[in-house]
Amino acid sequence: MLNHYHKYFLTFVFLVLCFSLLTASNSQRPGKGQELWFKKFPFPTQDELLKALDQSRAEFGFLKSKTNNQQLAKLTQYFKEKAAKRYYFDWRNFTDRLRQYLQIFPEARKKHLKIAAEHMEKFPAQVAWQLPMTDLKGKSVTAYEYRHLARQSKIMDLAFSYYIKNEDQRYIDYFVQQVKSLKRAFDSGKVETGGNGAYEVFRAGKRVHHWLFNHHAFLASTAYNWQDQLLLLQTFLHHGRILAAEVKKFRPGNHHTRGLVGLFEIAVCFPEFKESAQWRKLALDGLMWHMKNEINNDGFQFERSGHYHKGDIENFLRVYQLAKKNGIKLPKGYVEKFRSMFQSLVKLAMPNKAMPVLQDDTDGGSMIEADISEPMAVGAMIFKDPLFRYFSGDHPPESYYWLLSSDQIEQLNKLSGQTPEFDSVALKETGYYVMRDGWHKDNRYLLISAGLEKRKPDHQHGDMLGIIAYAGGSTFLTNYKVRYNREDFSYLKNSWAKNVALVDSQLQGRGWKSNRGGSGFGKWKFLPEPKVSCWQVSDVLDYFSGQHNGFENLSVDYQREVLFVKNGFWIVFDHFRSNSSHTYQQVWQGPFEIVNSRLIKQPLKNDQLVYLWQPGADHFKIKQHKFGVDNCYQNNVFETEPKPQFTFTTLILPGARINEEKKLARVGEFTIRHTEKYSVNSNLIFKLTLIVEKQGQPFLLSGVKEVLFKGNPIQFKQSLHFLIIKFIEGKLTCRVYGTDLGNVQKIIKNRGEELQCGSVVELTL
Repeated sequence: MLNHYHKYFLTFVFLVLCFSLLTASNSQRPGKGQELWFKKFPFPTQDELLKALDQSRAEFGFLKSKTNNQQLAKLTQYFKEKAAKRYYFDWRNFTDRLRQYLQIFPEARKKHLKIAAEHMEKFPAQVAWQLPMTDLKGKSVTAYEYRHLARQSKIMDLAFSYYIKNEDQRYIDYFVQQVKSLKRAFDSGKVETGGNGAYEVFRAGKRVHHWLFNHHAFLASTAYNWQDQLLLLQTFLHHGRILAAEVKKFRPGNHHTRGLVGLFEIAVCFPEFKESAQWRKLALDGLMWHMKNEINNDGFQFERSGHYHKGDIENFLRVYQLAKKNGIKLPKGYVEKFRSMFQSLVKLAMPNKAMPVLQDDTDGGSMIEADISEPMAVGAMIFKDPLFRYFSGDHPPESYYWLLSSDQIEQLNKLSGQTPEFDSVALKETGYYVMRDGWHKDNRYLLISAGLEKRKPDHQHGDMLGIIAYAGGSTFLTNYKVRYNREDFSYLKNSWAKNVALVDSQLQGRGWKSNRGGSGFGKWKFLPEPKVSCWQVSDVLDYFSGQHNGFENLSVDYQREVLFVKNGFWIVFDHFRSNSSHTYQQVWQGPFEIVNSRLIKQPLKNDQLVYLWQPGADHFKIKQHKFGVDNCYQNNVFETEPKPQFTFTTLILPGARINEEKKLARVGEFTIRHTEKYSVNSNLIFKLTLIVEKQGQPFLLSGVKEVLFKGNPIQFKQSLHFLIIKFIEGKLTCRVYGTDLGNVQKIIKNRGEELQCGSVVELTL
């Protein structure tokens, strides 16, 4: 792992040096409170726009040294005709496609009108672009609100509203005035810079997406006159120049990627700009670097967040679509890596076709599950893949609709879905380990988070070795979506809102620091580093073992083991070892009800109950706490008395029947007994925690601390687990799981072989 990050760091330093050398002659350090582009890239006048065009093209023969309004109108007409073939959709068919769009998504009509009204009621058309500022209601605009204004996140709703409202002119006027207001603010040097900068690459890139959409949508209306179109041409030239300068300051993450995509869109839509060829190469080179270094080999985006993974799907989709439409050859490996992003979503999907909430997930909808139907529909349409189609809806995705061609949308109905043939799988590079026993909605699923993105951990949560679990149609051990502008953001990011183990109430995420823009987002100074010791899967049992260093400052070693008996249940062992006394805690999320000091329960959607049971003799304090802005979430904490060492043994039992008096539980064809000893015969006796029987026969010996072999005690520093494969007279064949396998050599027949976690061993009795 260290070699991997060292290699990344050297690569990153090399790229930064290269970009610095390339741009040194054309750059200067911005003065205090002032950005480079205020002086270097003034908003282009009409004459400067003409100079920026490659007038050697025969099409520009009508342009003369002194242009008049007639020639400028002819120029905008030229670009209007070219736009029909270059952009994601043909503006000549916009109203027809809008009609189809509103038929497929009837709720969109009301939504777009509502959002457009909210934007116009909050901000004037001639908006200020510098904080502090107030909105039309006299309220101070927060940094979070300003950032979304700078992205122009709601401006597309005005374009939709214009046509829904029978070409109501005020929507075009408002849009054009908002564009003019940015020009005016820029010319006077009154645009927000620094942490909330309006021309920060992410915000400028997003603004390009939205203004390009409105520009092309309004081209379908005669009310969008040539003067308006000329203003937008000047605006896109201006944004292209600033983005080209800013993206040379290479940095990891989605902000830089979004700026590169915006630059690519300008370069492709306006190849007549002399700089466009250079911009296109700069954008593609940068995007390939991000793709190679930030889309892991397992297909998932390096920040480990479902939201940002889907965000990069949109980024790379935009480039893929425009390149395809304009006959641009994409770099080698682009398409293959892009496809792997959809494949990783399949690997992470739950049996209900949703995905768990992973890290900073800010998407709408359910707060405990992430919808992947829209990106999977995109994957199905582009790659004609039945596996992707299985996870998509039956309609084209609303959020991607305007990036897709009519031919691609038609593919969705022609394609049938195919159920995946695999079950448990790991995204080892990203650090997600998935235990799954099928794809029916009542099947069982559990995800373990065991990764740390050191390069850019900004979106990482305090959930190391945390669990998310699903069974019976319900995500019952939950993670929660976050909102950067909510007061519960940092709480939801940290360990009280995760399914983790803790020591002395010390949380994993420590040293929270809000970002310099004051918009709510921030990062931790410390997050634990994980180490996965073992990951083994089979048709009947999955096993995971891992550690992290989150409690080293307390001199506590910590290990979590998870065993999944397929078609049944899970066993979670949390081991704590120290030379001093500490309070140990297990934190579980969800609306559980306390049954007693060892048992909590929660209803599932299939009318069964899921139990979390501590089957030993220990009694715990169980603390429950409501949290979140509306107190809509609940954690449940098993807590010990202070002691140096302790192991939580937790059974996660969906659809179980429990008899605590007899210390047993039944789930389907399995019986789980809490016991201290199991005798195969007088020559082989296991001292253990749990024995699992399947249809009355021994199946799994779990939490084995010692074996009496022919009268000789063989002890293990860490408990082991023996999956019984076959038992005939005189011989026991097992698969052994754990990390302390040295002493197993003393009791097995094949002593010359070095044992690994998951090795098959024969015990001759």
